[in-house]
Amino acid sequence: MLHTSRKLLLHSILLLAVLCFTSLQYTGCTKTKNNSGSVPEPDEHTKQQKFSVQLIPGEQSIIYFDNAKPLEQAFTLTAPEPKEFLPYPIQKRPALFIAMNASTLLLLVNRVGFVQLSLQQTKNASTILHFDTSITVENVPINTYTAGATWQIHEHQYLLLYKDHILDSNWLQTTVYDFYGDTVSAVELPAFPGNSSYSPYWVFPTDKNIWLIQYRFAKDDRSYTAFAQWNRTFNKISELAKSSFEKLLIPVGFDKAPEPVQAIGRIINIPVLLEYRKADGSILYINNNNIDDAVLGIAGTNDFGTYVLLEDGRYWLLPGSPEWQTQQRSTNLTEPIQGQFSVPLEDVHFKSALLLRTLFLTSWEENGIPDTGRSGITVMLIPEQ
Repeated sequence: MLHTSRKLLLHSILLLAVLCFTSLQYTGCTKTKNNSGSVPEPDEHTKQQKFSVQLIPGEQSIIYFDNAKPLEQAFTLTAPEPKEFLPYPIQKRPALFIAMNASTLLLLVNRVGFVQLSLQQTKNASTILHFDTSITVENVPINTYTAGATWQIHEHQYLLLYKDHILDSNWLQTTVYDFYGDTVSAVELPAFPGNSSYSPYWVFPTDKNIWLIQYRFAKDDRSYTAFAQWNRTFNKISELAKSSFEKLLIPVGFDKAPEPVQAIGRIINIPVLLEYRKADGSILYINNNNIDDAVLGIAGTNDFGTYVLLEDGRYWLLPGSPEWQTQQRSTNLTEPIQGQFSVPLEDVHFKSALLLRTLFLTSWEENGIPDTGRSGITVMLIPEQ
């Protein structure tokens, strides 16, 4: 997700000094530590006791998160009382989604835990979203780290957890976890070549087998940054100059973006700056106009379609696999679904999203840069086209 600090970062052509972000990938020759865990299944009795909401095609459902309550009781359709604004790295808030299959996902609540969500089709053809149960994923320290980003290649889903070097009280090395089937393994990020004082801070996949890594080193209240490129196929780490690193992440126009998101870009008539996750999990920044006036947003393509979500809630969807989308566009049969999510609070920013076969989910939070207050998710059952 693009916080305002990332906008300042990208306005200076990705100086990459203050990263605080939000979408999972392929291991290839990735080394994994032995501290693997598994994702447990909730039992049927537990499922029946949990929060659920009936969905109507094309209509948004606003679900609030009350961070004063235990996780199992925290989701509600009624706005909770105003909450103390806290720095976003430590605020308890719905942060990221991890798709498990076409109808099941994990919602990561920052500094709290995971909740499994699932879709159910009832006998009367209605659709219900169940918040099945909270889940503890062994050896994934979400209580002490900040939810950073997710990305996916094939069946591998990746989760990045980090400590903000400015807003956190104690800084620790960033960690990445690989969710594959019902197992979870820690990815061993390589040490910075030539100087072990630097530790991984952020990861930018630019290809399914190439990760750019930003490293940090703090001393005497000063922070130092270094950059490298990790070829995961050959497990080779190469130092990069700052200028080379930035060049690899400079935003492109929609005309240089993959075809699925181009179709949406053609009908967006405002300047935007997007963090786009391609179908292979790699990252691309897209800007279609003056970067200083751009509205921040995120975008992504997966097996279920392509979406664009701006931080003010405007969205565009193209359901269907990238291959299906290409076929439909060649016959001019499909136009993007578009609309705008809204939450009846004073200043809300939409931060992360997940597109499934029949469902579009977003996370949102009250904005008080760099602090956040109340938070929650919006859910929309995608109407048939």
